[in-house]
Amino acid sequence: MGDLQKLLASGEYHELKNCPVFESNFVQVTKSGEVANRVTMGIAASSSALELPDLMLLARPVAYPKDICTCKRPRPMLVPGEQLQLTVLLPLKFVRIYIHSRTHHQLKVKLASGRLFYLQLLVHPSKLNSVFGQWIQLLYRLHMCQPEYLSYYPCPAVTRRSS
Repeated sequence: MGDLQKLLASGEYHELKNCPVFESNFVQVTKSGEVANRVTMGIAASSSALELPDLMLLARPVAYPKDICTCKRPRPMLVPGEQLQLTVLLPLKFVRIYIHSRTHHQLKVKLASGRLFYLQLLVHPSKLNSVFGQWIQLLYRLHMCQPEYLSYYPCPAVTRRSS
């Protein structure tokens, strides 16, 4: 069970306690690749009866008081026993997730509000390609199998050239 699932099972989020979640740790990066902060993202189904997920969850490590942590930038890995705080819970119909860079294992997340951010996968190097491959498969299913996933974007018109 991942850290986000443990948070959901802790009781505060009773409605989401048993929902299946695919989650990974990421660092939020700027478009140029600078690290901004650490985040855990999960894609979940609000009901086990759903065939595909319908929620995106974002959580951050609970902030330490300044006198305890003197770090100037986010730590690259979760500290054992570190607590997460759920910061975002959105229906997937208001979110678009794309592959930003396969070589850097980065996703681009765009919200319906227009907010855009980049997430770089944060896992052990030996698991990096495998876990990123799972994210690619999940995104493919979301893009291809859920018409409502593309609902708030107009479809570009396809024009054929006559030869």
